[in-house]
Amino acid sequence: MPAARNESLQVLISRWLAPVSYVGLVVVAWWLEQPSYRALGMPLLAIAVVGVPRTWTTAGVVVAASLLACLVVLHPVLALWPPSLILLSLAALFAYSLGRARKPMIERFARVLEADRNQQLPPGAEPWMRRWTWVWVLILGGLGLGAAALAATDAAAWWIIWVVGVVPASMLLTLLVELRLRRHRFPQHPPWSLSGFVIAVARIRPHRLSS
Repeated sequence: MPAARNESLQVLISRWLAPVSYVGLVVVAWWLEQPSYRALGMPLLAIAVVGVPRTWTTAGVVVAASLLACLVVLHPVLALWPPSLILLSLAALFAYSLGRARKPMIERFARVLEADRNQQLPPGAEPWMRRWTWVWVLILGGLGLGAAALAATDAAAWWIIWVVGVVPASMLLTLLVELRLRRHRFPQHPPWSLSGFVIAVARIRPHRLSS
């Protein structure tokens, strides 16, 4: 039980508190008209990407981000680039998973999620998962390009609206549409609620998606 509680705490910190705090610091910097304050969010962003430091590698990433903060003090616009780079990297990863002899990324997510509730994918689900992986490539790529354009122009106010509003709303809407259509396409399969699905996805460790 303590191990499970510790795992839940780490997920809370890395998947929710760290990224929200990072964006919050950008908002504070914009509100106070002090762009250099954005630098304070770099270690938080590193935790959001690699998780709470538990190994020398993850600790090194957080330390490197802390050093990068010094550069961000001189060039505050650099603090706006990570979300676009993360989104575009995810789009590339999803696209890569569509290669021959590879499992599409949405299928990998689905298999992990169904295994966690002692279920299997419904018959004929693989083509569905491949098509929705393509949808996510387009969604993530479009969101990443939008964030990159706003970062390149240092449009902090619009960047905040995009990262805080447009990005999560677009992702949640895509999840909701896919879940609704999946329920219609596979009516015999036990359905997910949107909140339960989002929480389950947030708890997945990246190494479980490796194959």
